[in-house]
Amino acid sequence: MRSAAIADAFVFFSLPSSPQLYTSSLPTLFAQVDCSDHYDGGDASNDTSNIIRAITTRRQILSAVSATTAAALVQLSCSPPPAHAAVVVDTAILDSAQIYGIRTDSSPRASPSAKRLDAQSLVSALRKKRAVFLGEHHPDSRDHWVQADLIRRLHAAATTIATSSSDADQLQCASFAIGIEAVEQQFQPILDDYIMGRIDENELVLRTEWDARWGWPFQLYAPVFLACRELGIQILALNISSEDKVLVERGGLLALGADALQNYIPDREGYDKFGGTRAFQEYVEFTLRRPFRLQKKLGLQTPDTYQYFLDRQALRDEAMASISAAWLEKNPHGLLVGLIGGNHIKFGCGVPARVARMLSSDRGLEGVASVLINPTPFDTEANLRRCDGAAAAVADETCLRNKIEVQNYVLQLGFAGSESRTLPNLTKGSKRLDNLKEAEIIMQAKKGSSVLALSDYVILLP
Repeated sequence: MRSAAIADAFVFFSLPSSPQLYTSSLPTLFAQVDCSDHYDGGDASNDTSNIIRAITTRRQILSAVSATTAAALVQLSCSPPPAHAAVVVDTAILDSAQIYGIRTDSSPRASPSAKRLDAQSLVSALRKKRAVFLGEHHPDSRDHWVQADLIRRLHAAATTIATSSSDADQLQCASFAIGIEAVEQQFQPILDDYIMGRIDENELVLRTEWDARWGWPFQLYAPVFLACRELGIQILALNISSEDKVLVERGGLLALGADALQNYIPDREGYDKFGGTRAFQEYVEFTLRRPFRLQKKLGLQTPDTYQYFLDRQALRDEAMASISAAWLEKNPHGLLVGLIGGNHIKFGCGVPARVARMLSSDRGLEGVASVLINPTPFDTEANLRRCDGAAAAVADETCLRNKIEVQNYVLQLGFAGSESRTLPNLTKGSKRLDNLKEAEIIMQAKKGSSVLALSDYVILLP
């Protein structure tokens, strides 16, 4: 398990809405952590995945606070921002960002690299894809400015936007769509009404039960919604219902009825194979198991068992991927841009690779791109370390310049044999080749690759 000195942690985190705030105060440290990546609606204080990850990767913090104090800080730090904040938009935020294209390295050196790109190069690369997923921190307004800016640029770069005399045809034939985690699938007709101009933003918030089911203020997402309505871009509701999520938390997938399972997981065979690979096991161990353990240790609200915890996450990923793939099948020349939490994107085995699996006949992984917006090293499970000429190279890591300074990020996760970070080294010889092949077939890794990329691109904001 990774660990770091508590002194390192104090300069490591930043409050998403206040990037200039850094302090050595422990309560403020917790308040600076983004608690949003697994947020499912309702009381935002119950969503603790990021704070848990922070504590898990910095074990000395556990000795500094009691479980009771930690739980109280979690509740304080995960409260949503004010519900009626003014909408502020930076319409050219990409021009001031540092954009990197990620290159993995499956050689024994395990030395990934990052190439600087300008905004136009990024847009040109993404426009050639079938699906693009933008990993956000839900309460960070700047992440949503980036999304809105990219949507406008991608729309402008599109060669055609289908139109029709009827509303239904216009929605069905559109060559560009936005998928959004913040809205549950049963509210798709309401999103359609909004884009067609039948209702306004206030009515949309009311009829989607936004505040109760998502919790983060709609104003944060307003730049995205306003851009889509202005440009006539369809918005797809990706998330599962809160009611079904609770059922899975309490009883696993078997708690769902057959109709709900078929709706969320239309390809059950592919779903089972996807979850049975060595690559997926490594991904799960690295990104999900430790947060669950610490939630249980602190007595925080969590599914009853680790399997239910995993079922919930995998179900949400599969459901969001299924909606995305269904639209892409109906629009063979279209581009879908998904706006989802960063934990559904990083290291690929959340939503992006599942969409690639479902579109295996349509370029597979080459047709899908993932972009992490403004991740911290902590988001990648990195220990803070020196990034200068005297620093020794660390496997799977690269130093990038972000809003604080040059810092180290984990850019890839090995899953075969000695490359594994969390699983026993059980894969040698032909078995290792089998693991590589199964990951390739199921679209979790590219041909010959023994690593999972953090993402294809990273956008760091000043």
